[in-house]
Amino acid sequence: MPSVTLIVPLLNEEEGIVSFHQRVRSVNFPESVDLRILFVDDGSTDRTPQLLEQLVLIDPHCAYLRLSRNFGQQAAFSAGLDAVETDAAIMMDGDGQHPPELIPEMLRLWMNGVEIVRTQRVATAEAGSTFKNFLSRNFYKFASLLSEVEMIPSGPDFCLLSSTAIQAIRQYRESHRFLRGIVSMLGFPTATLLFTPDRRNAGETKFSLKKQIKLASDGLFSFSTTPLYFSIGLGLVFLFVALVELLILLASLVLEGKSVTPGWTSLMVVTAGGFGTTMILLGIIGIYVGKVFEQVKQRPIYLVARSSATSTSLGNLSRSIQAETSDVSKGHCRSDAQPLLQVK
Repeated sequence: MPSVTLIVPLLNEEEGIVSFHQRVRSVNFPESVDLRILFVDDGSTDRTPQLLEQLVLIDPHCAYLRLSRNFGQQAAFSAGLDAVETDAAIMMDGDGQHPPELIPEMLRLWMNGVEIVRTQRVATAEAGSTFKNFLSRNFYKFASLLSEVEMIPSGPDFCLLSSTAIQAIRQYRESHRFLRGIVSMLGFPTATLLFTPDRRNAGETKFSLKKQIKLASDGLFSFSTTPLYFSIGLGLVFLFVALVELLILLASLVLEGKSVTPGWTSLMVVTAGGFGTTMILLGIIGIYVGKVFEQVKQRPIYLVARSSATSTSLGNLSRSIQAETSDVSKGHCRSDAQPLLQVK
């Protein structure tokens, strides 16, 4: 019987976790598929950890990982992908906006040979988010234009990954993670499903504008060096403007015997433009240098403090950025601990 794990990161979702679980269990999944749920608690400070402990006692097909602190959604997804030992995994949010009713169709495509089933938002059920959707659509278009990876507009992390795709993603250990881009660059047979996001089960989104900007920055600068060339082009434009200004000044001196610009206007324009271009250049280079600095420190992407699979710490489940591919394929715990959600 093929097995599939839902990887669901949570951050202070005490108000909606029970309704999410009930909604998932109410979906009519194929009887030929063994479906399990892995909740990844990304450093919640409310009653989410206590509710997860109760939930795994009620539902034996549920398990959880508790990260030592808030590492971010991308790290939480990565922890889940490192932990599962099933034939496929589905990444989805636990706030109810990703409809679990779409999962049976994702499973059907996967069982027909598709390695990756992505999703694409076509509308939103949240009021007042038109501006956010506009920025999201245009970001993906801009990112696809600059990078070598084609990213579908409004493409969330809600997707199905086969075991082959999961093994491939485990080889990417960069600290600034953008899983949507990594999934897009794998190259395995892929299908895309359209969906309309539902409203949140309860509470407010934890994905603030600051986190959105950080994720967009990681996606843009992690998959493209084009901004470096763009900055060089911008510098050349200002050099060209300065050259034109010089030619105009020389022509005025030769033909009229006087300067056409008795004031400082032209000088200040060129000077300000030159300094502005320099600052942009330094800023873009600084971003890349900063990301290299974070990468070479080889800090772990996440740290697991506790798991429902064992009462002891699973520190060895956390992987360093330079983890060997062979180690990834062998397992995620030492010989004295069993992998999470392993299908027997």
